[in-house]
Amino acid sequence: MPKSTSSTHNFAEYVALAEAGNTAAQIYVGWAYLEGRLVSQDLRAGEEWLRKSYKQGSVEGGYRLAMVLVQRSDREGIDLLTHLGDQGYPPANYELGNCLYTGNLVPRDAIEAAKRWGDAEKKGHVIARIKLLKYQSSISPIYKKPLFALKILINLLCAIILFLKNERDERVLGTFS
Repeated sequence: MPKSTSSTHNFAEYVALAEAGNTAAQIYVGWAYLEGRLVSQDLRAGEEWLRKSYKQGSVEGGYRLAMVLVQRSDREGIDLLTHLGDQGYPPANYELGNCLYTGNLVPRDAIEAAKRWGDAEKKGHVIARIKLLKYQSSISPIYKKPLFALKILINLLCAIILFLKNERDERVLGTFS
């Protein structure tokens, strides 16, 4: 990505790249608008940039668009997470599992949530592994709980290390609750 001493100039370079079809720049510009960083907050423009990125084939762009939609209680976000999850994108399966577990925009279904977390975990999604361990612990006999606690702690440390190395690493993308 472009480097510049001026934030405004730097943002203009990202916009130029985004307009030229660079999906990573489209995601960056979309999030800048959504967060109001380097530019006035404009939720519609942010969503449009993420949608452009997704339409050009960016799975991450689609995932981030889905999260914006879910956050504002738009069922399209669930449909998008389901589509991306069915294609095997771990962060989408993780977040869809969260929605299923809590009943956010979908009927509550802990078993389907665990399946989605398991699908994400199989592809290396560390936070999904933690959620799955927490769920398994909740339905396990008391004598197994200390072992689950240890596994959760180890995986939590792993997630922190991965995030510190690269916050965009697919293995740690997602909300943590």
